[in-house]
Amino acid sequence: RNTGIRTQVQSPRDIKGDSPAYAWLTALLMIAANPRNHFEIFGVLREVFGVSDDELAHFSRGRDYALRIDRESDGSGAVVDALNFLTNTRRDIFKKPLRDAVADLISATKLRGRLASLPREFFETAAPELDDLLALASSAEAEGQTLSAFAENLRQNFYALREPRPAQTDAIQLLTCHKAKGLQWDAVILPFFHRRPYPARSLFPRLIHRGSELPAIVALESEDLTEETRELVELRERQETERLLYVSLTRARHTLILADDATLFQRGGNVHRHSFAAALRIFEGEQHRTSWRSFPGPNHAVWQALGSELSAGELPAGANEMQLGDVPVEIAPISAEQLSRATRRASEFPKRTLPSSFAGHRSDEKWRLDREPAWRDPAPGTGAIAYGKWWHELMQALPSRESDARTRIFADALPHSPDKKRSTREWELFNTSDLANQIFSGEFMAHAEMPMLWRKSAGECVEGVIDLAMFAPDSSEWLIIDWKTDLVGSGAAELLREAYGAQVVAYVEAIAAITGQPARGGLYSSSAGVWLPL
Repeated sequence: RNTGIRTQVQSPRDIKGDSPAYAWLTALLMIAANPRNHFEIFGVLREVFGVSDDELAHFSRGRDYALRIDRESDGSGAVVDALNFLTNTRRDIFKKPLRDAVADLISATKLRGRLASLPREFFETAAPELDDLLALASSAEAEGQTLSAFAENLRQNFYALREPRPAQTDAIQLLTCHKAKGLQWDAVILPFFHRRPYPARSLFPRLIHRGSELPAIVALESEDLTEETRELVELRERQETERLLYVSLTRARHTLILADDATLFQRGGNVHRHSFAAALRIFEGEQHRTSWRSFPGPNHAVWQALGSELSAGELPAGANEMQLGDVPVEIAPISAEQLSRATRRASEFPKRTLPSSFAGHRSDEKWRLDREPAWRDPAPGTGAIAYGKWWHELMQALPSRESDARTRIFADALPHSPDKKRSTREWELFNTSDLANQIFSGEFMAHAEMPMLWRKSAGECVEGVIDLAMFAPDSSEWLIIDWKTDLVGSGAAELLREAYGAQVVAYVEAIAAITGQPARGGLYSSSAGVWLPL
């Protein structure tokens, strides 16, 4: 890019949320539909309006739901101005037809101008994508969708794959070997020649075919693979590497450039057995060694000719207009010692541990009444995950001493529950529990969805988000609460402690170490209505 050559990434995993047009409009619609969604409002102010983290932190001061757009905020400053602007905009659009509401929201927030200010080489399609979203709003309006339903639909599809973008004729295309199948270019550069191609992670259960005459093998976990089966899997990986190598080497019509990067990827003097170089059999004693060594060295004339045959496009004012001929052609190679030192330094980086990874789900989760068959794909907004999300959002809004306020917050949240009958029953259990009385007693300062980062040792840090952290100033003690919405029978709540206890213990240990004050914690089962201290 510094030389003026444009590039375009053709990723097979582009999701809709990668587009700022999709992400920003979805966030704006989400807060219009949920005006007290503190998390989303924070993101909109930060990412769309450019309000600094410092200003947001000073305004919030740790208060739950300080950021809201269902009423005007008092005070002055960038945060208050943005909040009141969004409050008034929401009020103006909320009763309009869906398509008009979306168009007015785009206009009021100057979303097109904000998108146009982004680097063109990365977000060239942002404006057309905004038009596509307006057309989608028109279709949704014709189907009778409300603004809230449309916003939720966009959110549910945030991680859906995007339609492939058309290739720009004046840009170098960056893409995977898998995606290159069936395509050709005048010139192809193949990097990472001595590195292993990284396949998708092998998931279980797994069906392994052994040919037409033998039955397939069903492996539920890695321990189910016999030595013979592992050899078969190894053979399949080697064959896949050879197939990708063939695809990669036959994409060029005129010029093929291979990167001799052996020193970067050697381990103990050897490269990975599934690398392209290994598949081509170019090493000492192998059949193609002589042909490989007969290739000429770095051909800078070819490289510069490649650049002169491409149209770099018109550069924006002030861009670096350095010509290809100005690029130094001699770059000092990385020595084995430098690579070894860099690898050693990288191994010294602290390892990040997530307490959620300690959750030890039992292999026979029959005690969970809401477990779903592995083959079932629940409809968006339904099922155990959707209910858990709803419950956590309700609890995040609750910490308050006022009983009337709690009742009002629950009444506002109930219409959005995926299971209203269950929500009503579990709310009654919680609201009359000893834990609720303790939370709302005024003894504690509540911090919902509290992030934490603890350097446990020189080589490990623990990072996570605590559902509810309560601090009692009088006793200088912390109470850590983790909500669990697994639908369990009356006699199975104790099994939650076995499944999730280590996760909460990690939170308690981290908070005690960070603050230097005693901490205790436990799990609350919403379906059983019981507090399980640890």
